[in-house]
Amino acid sequence: MLLDELKHLVDRSEFEYITLETDADNNAAANRFYQKNGMKLSSVFTTPEGRRMNKYHYRKKHNESAVS
Repeated sequence: MLLDELKHLVDRSEFEYITLETDADNNAAANRFYQKNGMKLSSVFTTPEGRRMNKYHYRKKHNESAVS
């Protein structure tokens, strides 16, 4: 519900997309959840501490409107 609310609140005139990061390894359930909810994997990177991370983007569709 929070992710859906965030998608509706983002002002398309100000922001092109929503970005989030989560652990890439041993985190299959979270990664499936984000993909199932429209997030697209944009990159994988390693933190200075050695954690592999997935970066996801969500681009709001042109026909989606903000909640008034």
